[in-house]
Amino acid sequence: MQPTSAEEPPQELTSSGLDAVLWFECDIKECLRRADGRYIDNADADRFMFHVEDVPPPVDQAPLCERLNQQIRENNAISTLMDRFVAFDQQNRSMTRWLKNFGVQEKDRSLLKVIQANQSKDDVQQEIESHIKLVLQHKQDYNDAIRETHEFKIKHMLEQQKRVEEEDAAKRAEAAAD
Repeated sequence: MQPTSAEEPPQELTSSGLDAVLWFECDIKECLRRADGRYIDNADADRFMFHVEDVPPPVDQAPLCERLNQQIRENNAISTLMDRFVAFDQQNRSMTRWLKNFGVQEKDRSLLKVIQANQSKDDVQQEIESHIKLVLQHKQDYNDAIRETHEFKIKHMLEQQKRVEEEDAAKRAEAAAD
């Protein structure tokens, strides 16, 4: 006879002051690729950024191409990034495990929403917007439920007050008739 693994009981989500935590999951290779190959136009007031692969500068604008400088910052050097990844990875598991304890129990919606950031910008944007719409809908549903509860209570109180006033009026009329 084989031992059976005990199933974990369903997790109760704890309410939080936050509505959502968006966690962007991106593998190390992709982060390094994005960090390496960034160029910036220092003459541009908005400091527009180009990327060799993702947003290449227009090759037909020679003055622009000559102004571009590779964006090299000490905190984005490959060796520094690797150290930061190791430190992040050590904290990542415990942080995600902790965040999964929070959410909206009635909707079975965790506070933590993991988004795969290796996708295209449009796909990531779509996923963000979709989750925000879901959160906003849940908030609207909650507010509607509270409003309906208050309206019911007020209606019930007014009906009860009307009955008491009618009973009082009937008693006064009966006493006046005697």
